[in-house]
Amino acid sequence: MIIKKLHELLFPFVRNISKKYIHGELIIDSKLSYKGPVIYAVNHTNVSDTPVVFHTLNTQAYILAGTKSQKLIDSIGFNLNGVVWVDRHSAKSRKKSTEKIYKILSSGGSVMWFPEGTWNLTDNLLMLPMRYGIVKMAAKANVPIVPISIHYAGNKIYSTAGEPITIGINEDAITAITRLRDTMATMKYEQMEACGMYKRTDVDKEDFETLIKASLDEYPTFNREYEEKCVFKH
Repeated sequence: MIIKKLHELLFPFVRNISKKYIHGELIIDSKLSYKGPVIYAVNHTNVSDTPVVFHTLNTQAYILAGTKSQKLIDSIGFNLNGVVWVDRHSAKSRKKSTEKIYKILSSGGSVMWFPEGTWNLTDNLLMLPMRYGIVKMAAKANVPIVPISIHYAGNKIYSTAGEPITIGINEDAITAITRLRDTMATMKYEQMEACGMYKRTDVDKEDFETLIKASLDEYPTFNREYEEKCVFKH
């Protein structure tokens, strides 16, 4: 509990220094009124996602983060905020991380979770396949999942926090993860539609490749070959 209070005290500092990764006008659509521990499920496309969530929620939440592809300064920032590290290629590490998350949620903390497991750099998928861990944890800890969709369009960043999703203790994991993925994909599509794009391929291929290159150039420690192996195969 003392450590949680410390992370909460440090959060405004972490939130402030994270601004360096937000390149553009942040447009937030959030009417969250839920009080209590929650899992924030966030789509993932680049290094700006975590800072965008910091500013969308304006509240501290522990981050579930991979041990690979992190800059030292960002690792320090994550630790100040509160983080659960996981080696995504290790079943033992994944099990240990879920045990830590359960303790956090049981003690009243919240968790930021990127269920795609890596950056979505595809040109045709709104959401990558997602592991079942997030829905199993929500059911076990009896906490809702709040989906957050982030969309980058030129110099504008759209961040939408959706309605809480409850996962039944007896709900089939495949059904639950499909429901969550469909919800997040719909949110993403609605953001794109609001920007005048009706499918991802409406983005000019050259512009899309430029966007991907900019994301990779900004974060040279991102190992694309390693990260592509983190995509969940059903």
